[in-house]
Amino acid sequence: MKKIIILNLLLTFACWNLYSQTENILVPSDLKQQTIVTEPATLRGGFFRVGLVGSIAIGDKYFDEYSNKNYLFESAWGTNLSFIALAQYGISDRLMVEFWLPYRIQKVHFSQKYILPGSDTDLEVNWDQKGQGLSDITASLAYQILTETQTRPALIGSLYLGMPTGQKNPSSIDTLGRYDLPTGSGEFELQLDLRIRKIKYPIAYKGYIAYWYRFPGQKLLDPWDNEESRFKSGNRFIMGGSLDFHLNEWLAVANDLNYFYTGKGEEENVPDEELSDSWGIAYEGRLVFQIRRFRLAQAVSVLLKGKNQPSDPIYVMLVQYTF
Repeated sequence: MKKIIILNLLLTFACWNLYSQTENILVPSDLKQQTIVTEPATLRGGFFRVGLVGSIAIGDKYFDEYSNKNYLFESAWGTNLSFIALAQYGISDRLMVEFWLPYRIQKVHFSQKYILPGSDTDLEVNWDQKGQGLSDITASLAYQILTETQTRPALIGSLYLGMPTGQKNPSSIDTLGRYDLPTGSGEFELQLDLRIRKIKYPIAYKGYIAYWYRFPGQKLLDPWDNEESRFKSGNRFIMGGSLDFHLNEWLAVANDLNYFYTGKGEEENVPDEELSDSWGIAYEGRLVFQIRRFRLAQAVSVLLKGKNQPSDPIYVMLVQYTF
């Protein structure tokens, strides 16, 4: 994984001198064919873009409370596969709305051996949990507070509302303790972020800062609870930046580095000392292909260091088309 990170960074800087004087050649004439480097900070007025994002994570390792990387207990591992249908519309050249509709498929496998007293045999128990369905829908509004000029970057403010539309409680619980996993969080989320972007062709520099506020909710914190309990997930803060670079007129490479922190949160009847916060430093490398109005992106996200966070990479693919 380190080789992937180094390769992306080398590609970013190696071609600077080669392309730095060719802006008038590389910028597409059709505005709907512009790349992640040359397009404006928000979608132009009247433009409509649809897309599909797929991601997969296969996890069996995590950073513990001391930031050490460990395997999950016993023989445990899980997969998380998600598909997100997204739509963007430019209300004006400075105002854009966006809508995310996610579908989630997840699985957790657990295997444990029990030694039977008074015998030389042992018993292996395999436990599989699955869950799939609609997850939590998100709608957002983005506005260019400052448009980009030759001397200043663009400044964009965005407001996101996450709605708990996914199944929040476990279901189909049987006598052996197996059950279907929930696909939603059970809480509303409100996110505010600020981004800046400056193009110095063929590079686009970006920086961002964001804050998530999670509203209190109610759900089954334990599958065998008789009643839902009140809870509140920890609020989340993130800051970072990225460097997007043209390799040629249809291919760009992007490098993103960010830091995030999530607070403790609250759970009914659970002492505060049993809850914990978490943080992480993550890198994401992307290759973005622009084929006329089609955009295809492939990415891998790696947690470099963290606390109470899964440490396995996440693979992402995106397809978009602009009308």
